[in-house]
Parts: sequence; structure tokens; C-alpha cells
Amino acid sequence: MKINSLQAYQMYLAVRNHFNTDSYDYYKYNGKTGAKASSFDKRKDKWVFVNLVNKYPDPDDLLNHFIGNFVFGKMSWPGDLVSDEADTSGIKWISDTDKLSEIVSNDISYMAGLIYDGEVETLDSFFQVIDGQHPRLLKEYFRSSVHILSLIALDKVFPYLKKWNRLMEDDIIWPDIYKLFIKTERFIDIDIEKIRGMLQVEFIE
Repeated sequence: MKINSLQAYQMYLAVRNHFNTDSYDYYKYNGKTGAKASSFDKRKDKWVFVNLVNKYPDPDDLLNHFIGNFVFGKMSWPGDLVSDEADTSGIKWISDTDKLSEIVSNDISYMAGLIYDGEVETLDSFFQVIDGQHPRLLKEYFRSSVHILSLIALDKVFPYLKKWNRLMEDDIIWPDIYKLFIKTERFIDIDIEKIRGMLQVEFIE
């Protein structure tokens, strides 16, 4: 079913609220917002959503485009959603979530390699927060050495994000990163047993 420009705008608001606010959850509120046709018709950026529905008439494709840009893109205003960079971010989201197991497996192997090379002492060392400083796993994420999907998947096995949030509450950049992790998790499907199996292969067998 093709989506119309008003529905695209409402979807955009729902995804934006999901990522930018603490209280709104896209699935809890079923993607609903209070946006009305009367207010939408007055928007100067209405053309953006007309453009988007022509390019992404399927609502699932458009939703992935929005999510990808809030996770990977640099959103400053809706017009950013029709750029080449926005297309790249949307495609990356679809591609990366489709191969989530492969990404997590590769990142776990990378972490094991750091241990075997003596750069990191143990698996636990990746998660340790010392004196409020960024843990090694977070540093690897900042270096783009470990994918955001891997950090979220590992949290399902070793619940650490809430602990990090408590131990790094005074860190300037952490709150936004934490929110991104928590909000992104709602849009991905993680097979916890598969992740455990990957960890066993690298660290137990």
C-alpha cells in the first residue's frame, strides 16, 4: 500500500520523537502523533515528504530510511532526508540489519583478536568502567571498529548499558550515545542464543 505525504510526515515525526525524546516509543504508540493535515499543508518543507513518498512508496522502505538516518545520518532538518547521504544511510541500515549476525560475529572475532594479541586482558575488560572513563568497548565503537548493532546485541547477553549509564552519568557525551543505543534496540531483532553461541566459539571452546 502506497503511503501519502501526510502519512510520511507523521511517520517522520514518530521516528524523530522516538530517537529524540525519552518518553516516546515508536511501537508503544504505534507510530501515532498529533500531526494534522491542516498544519502539514502549511509547512514550507512539505515538498520533502512529497519527494520521499515518490521515492519510497512502500511504508516499510520509508520507515527504514528514517531509522537509518537517525542512527547513521546527520539530521538537522527534514530536507536532509532527500540527499544522497540520506539514501546511503537508509541503505546501510537495511543492509546492516539484514546481516546482523555476520556483523556481530566479525566484531566478536575482532574483540577476541585484541585479547589474543595482548591489547586487552580479558573479555570482561571490554566492559569495565574505571573512574567514569569510557570502557574499551565504547572506545572501539567510537573508532568504528565495533558496530552499534554489536554493542546492542552484546548487551542482551551481558546487560551492561544501564550499568555504564550509572557509572558515566557525569560524562558529557555519554547520555546521547546511551539514548541512541536504547532507542535503536527497539528496531532490531536479536537472537540471544545465537550471540551466546558466537561468544562460546571465540572465548570458551
